[in-house]
Amino acid sequence: MTHPTYVILALLSIILLPSLIRPLPYKRWIRATGATLLGFYLLSASPVAIALGQKVLTQFVPVDRGEPADAIVILGRGSSMRRDRSDIAADLWRQGRAPFIFVSGIYDAPAMVDYLKSEGLPADAVDGEPCSRTTEENAQYTASILEPMGIRRIILITVRPTCCDRALPSKVWDLR
Repeated sequence: MTHPTYVILALLSIILLPSLIRPLPYKRWIRATGATLLGFYLLSASPVAIALGQKVLTQFVPVDRGEPADAIVILGRGSSMRRDRSDIAADLWRQGRAPFIFVSGIYDAPAMVDYLKSEGLPADAVDGEPCSRTTEENAQYTASILEPMGIRRIILITVRPTCCDRALPSKVWDLR
């Protein structure tokens, strides 16, 4: 992912660079294009645009009706979210919402599986795949492991839908 500062600097250079080069045809067109792109970028990063994007994305996220599922699936997202996600999954497991927790992610799965076991969950109720590096791979690898086990309904533990645009069309949602 590109840092916003670099994007803004690149767009500003597109706007300002024509001023440094004297005999450059299409100066106005280049500046106008750069200014338009910068404007669109800044608008898309505004709180209003982000809130609107979240609203659009969340309308497709299934509502948790409290029904039991075949498994609880936790997608990895780095060490800062491991404990929170694991605690949510453990609480759902203790409530009897699903008999099995599956963790996905190259660095997250081993750490979260160990944490869940240290929290008292039995080894046969927790498993994971430590291979996926992206959300798409999380979905593909998880589905390829859970589908042969007959798991069709899952409770998906992930982040708020600011990044779900990548996850929504993925294979995990076919496990319903």
